[in-house]
Amino acid sequence: MREGRGSPAGAGLVLPLKAPVGGKQRLAGVLPDAERRLVALSLQGRCLRCAMAAWPPDRVAVVGAGEEVRALAARHGVRVRLEDAGAGQSAAVAIGARWVADQGLGRLATVAGDLPEVEPGDLAWLRDLAEGLPGPGVVAIPDRAGSGTNALVICPPAADVLAFGPDSLARHRRRAAELDLSFRVERRPGLARDCDRPEDLALLLAGWGRGGGGARSAGRPPGSAGR
Repeated sequence: MREGRGSPAGAGLVLPLKAPVGGKQRLAGVLPDAERRLVALSLQGRCLRCAMAAWPPDRVAVVGAGEEVRALAARHGVRVRLEDAGAGQSAAVAIGARWVADQGLGRLATVAGDLPEVEPGDLAWLRDLAEGLPGPGVVAIPDRAGSGTNALVICPPAADVLAFGPDSLARHRRRAAELDLSFRVERRPGLARDCDRPEDLALLLAGWGRGGGGARSAGRPPGSAGR
């Protein structure tokens, strides 16, 4: 599948957002439904704020379903919202990838929509990484454990690389090799931490308690007023 360096220029950012109600199921043992919803909304809001600060608004697309996702995207000035059928992260990003290609952009960037430590500078870094990719290839930004994928850059956008889920880093590497696409890993601390498991939540709440990184713009801790 390898092509020359004539790939279209520019990059688009796709943010897959799950419906906050019923989300974060792996936290069900430590948080009730209402508080899990607040955590999900807070983290998604953080990601949207960072995206809209770091990327041109016409190059950002949210993929998700439900009234809360629609309202959250509108509140943050997102111009493009694509409907998600609820088939998982890879399917959602694939919907966004088609939009990126339809805009005539040559590179897809995507990032998990619920990272608790992401800052605008992290997504500006991702933008520069995507726009600087010289030709067909894949760049993966792993999670803190080094086995998952929290962000991904793909050129061309339509390349059938998407394989999110457990051990996705290895599967993305394998899919890239099958398509004869270059593959490399880049690391970025602000894109590394998840908030999917109880131990992730404990670290996030500790940051809130100290007024540290997780508290700066992730929003308020569960149970606080305003959402």
